[in-house]
Amino acid sequence: MNLISKICYNILGKLFFWNFNVQVRTRSIPKYLALILEQFELEQPELLTIQDIQMCANLVGSTIKAPRIAFELKNRGWLLPTSARGVYEFSPGANAGAYSKGGKLLNIKAVALAHPEVQWFYSYQSALYFHHIVDQMPDKPQITIKTNSIKNVPYSFTKLTHSVFNAKLAPVIINNNPVERLETLLVHICSKPAAISNWFVYKEKMQDIWRECDIDKLHQELNGRSLNTKRILKKLLNPIINEVQFDF
Repeated sequence: MNLISKICYNILGKLFFWNFNVQVRTRSIPKYLALILEQFELEQPELLTIQDIQMCANLVGSTIKAPRIAFELKNRGWLLPTSARGVYEFSPGANAGAYSKGGKLLNIKAVALAHPEVQWFYSYQSALYFHHIVDQMPDKPQITIKTNSIKNVPYSFTKLTHSVFNAKLAPVIINNNPVERLETLLVHICSKPAAISNWFVYKEKMQDIWRECDIDKLHQELNGRSLNTKRILKKLLNPIINEVQFDF
């Protein structure tokens, strides 16, 4: 091995071991935060608000205020920032580092946690995913905010892929997630056809969607809607009209 090769070999070796040490380096736990962190490890929360942190501090008898606890744990990699101010992702010891495991839905959950006054649900193709009608969640999960739930949509919600719709039926809860009912989804897409760029998905899956629909609930959601919405829905159901017994 010539001199240049030896130098390159030594440099690469040092870089490898430096990177390895950075990856496995443990996160520090100061004594004054140990009981709080131990409680988080026991509960394994995905997300924590400042209020949650303060409640935990009170529970273990700590006099440290929540903002300082959040600051210290964030600096040490135990809390990770989210899209919502004052809401953090907890990165437990099992993560072996300050890594997020929240996936696509984490920031939506964080924003919703910061604004409990907003009524919202997963909609469109995201709803189809939760109902097991399509196999994949869209890269950008879609949510809908109920129009009469709040006068002004919080700014953090506007940064999400969202729509606004006055659903008459309450969403269903699937794995602790509010999800648009299929009856609402049908009326939703027909009420705002210009907003739908992937009609082929709904047409392709229409038989599966209809099979899971409750006709009485669809009547409730359609009640008072425009004639145009009803016409579009009838056209959408036309390919399976022999199987559909529904009075428009």
